[in-house]
Amino acid sequence: MPLDRNQPGVPGAVAAVPLLAALCGVLGAGLGLLLRNTAAALGLALMWAFVVEGTRPVLIREPGMVGWLPEATANAVLHGASATATTLSAGAALVVLAGYAAALAAGGALVATRREIGTTAG
Repeated sequence: MPLDRNQPGVPGAVAAVPLLAALCGVLGAGLGLLLRNTAAALGLALMWAFVVEGTRPVLIREPGMVGWLPEATANAVLHGASATATTLSAGAALVVLAGYAAALAAGGALVATRREIGTTAG
């Protein structure tokens, strides 16, 4: 099936996919710096994606909170939000997801700096 660049949503997807991949990479690197164990970081990321984000809507019974979770923000950035949707707009979702990435990267950098550099005596 040929893909026409002028179809609705194609230019946005071409810009959003690399941006989302970069933000997910920053999230993963920050989590890896925080935990310093590959298996633990991967296990926690998968647990968050499948268990926490899957059960949280049922447990909290607050549909508006679901739109602020990382998976929902990534979907809103990629697909946009309709006027009647309870999700964030694409721009707001991008800011929220970038905030998550910045917080994890900053936390990981702080922990790694204190762990690695703070232990030297001279």
